[in-house]
Amino acid sequence: MPLINIKDIKIKPDRIRKHFDDKKLEELAESIRTTGLIEPVIIDQNNYLVAGERRIRACQLLGWSEVRIDYFESLDEWKQKVAELDENLHRSELSYPEELAAKKRLHSMYVEKYGEPKSGRAGDGTGWKIKDTAERLGISAGSVSEDLQLADALEKNPDLGTLKSKVAAKNAFKRSQELNARTIIAALTKKKKSDLEMDSVDGTYQGAVDTGITLVHQDCLDYIKTLPDNSIASLITDPPWQVEFDSKFGSDPSEGLDLTHHMLKRVHPKLQDGALCLLFCATRHLITGMIYNMIVDTGYNIFDTIFIWYKAGVAHNSHPYQKPSNDYEPIVFFSKGTPRQMSRPSYAVLPHQNHGHKSHPAEKPVTLLSDLIKRITAPGELIFDPFVGSGNLLIAAHQTGRKAIGVELNDKNHTIADSNLTIYLGDQS
Repeated sequence: MPLINIKDIKIKPDRIRKHFDDKKLEELAESIRTTGLIEPVIIDQNNYLVAGERRIRACQLLGWSEVRIDYFESLDEWKQKVAELDENLHRSELSYPEELAAKKRLHSMYVEKYGEPKSGRAGDGTGWKIKDTAERLGISAGSVSEDLQLADALEKNPDLGTLKSKVAAKNAFKRSQELNARTIIAALTKKKKSDLEMDSVDGTYQGAVDTGITLVHQDCLDYIKTLPDNSIASLITDPPWQVEFDSKFGSDPSEGLDLTHHMLKRVHPKLQDGALCLLFCATRHLITGMIYNMIVDTGYNIFDTIFIWYKAGVAHNSHPYQKPSNDYEPIVFFSKGTPRQMSRPSYAVLPHQNHGHKSHPAEKPVTLLSDLIKRITAPGELIFDPFVGSGNLLIAAHQTGRKAIGVELNDKNHTIADSNLTIYLGDQS
């Protein structure tokens, strides 16, 4: 093969690579020094570089002024395709979906030529491996592995390629993998009657198949003791704060706060690590710091943002010139330990309306609860509501393909929840 002075090789401006890993270049230079330049630099008949910019730079590190070259026009079809891919991968204007597709094709072409790598004791070291592609491109094997996985994911889900950057696409892919894994684990985890139910459980709803929905008529503090540790994927609840009773009838609001404090402490070991939790609360408790102190005191990590249920078209205010209308409800967001990522991008303000007559004074729309559930859990996971009220959380869980346990001590509310579930599940059959 002919030699050419490196200074005579021309590099097109749109092919200039923005960054070369110095360590990788030094490793390549040492390999060339000890074994020679096995793969020549490829140029066209006008001396424009087609493939091998890293090889040129490595040779310059060695102090070489000349380098072995081959002309693109003289290459066979396979080598031409490899050279074209190499050229494309070094163009600065390449989009990340194009880059990933080119890397996958380049790796596949080498595997087609040299075969799949053999593994285990019987392996003889032959075949083309991911680390070979990594050395070919001058990047880490881990990066190549991630890129090849993402390239496969882009073929299955082209929407990943519409994200702003490759980093954003990788993060979205990783989230989808985590959610798929959690969904599979949830499907494999069978709910045992001895573990999750007591004699007082009167509402495990079954038809042709188990719905995964259980309504419990019991004191939640007693029932929580029966739950297995690390069994709950999410806590979503609206405790009986007694704010309305306090302002109208002079009852003691500390009862609701104490009950919630004990519930949070008792349910903590029952939650999975990273579980995301939501707590509907009164604004007065939030702005005075009561809720923050309670959640931190019971061992949780609290987010510095909250969700806000915007009750579109609803405003309760007898003194509209003294304070803003009460057309929202805060939802505190916290986790057990380091939080999992949410299942989808989320904004804080969630507009949802209650339609029709409310069967419970603090009833939440099923649409709102379904929205929240889909943001913080994966299909098949178990949600827990120790103050289930009208039972809408259980309906929302069923609609979104989750399992759920709802506990209600109040006789009237339990009857309402049982009736709502019976009607809803009857309509589904």
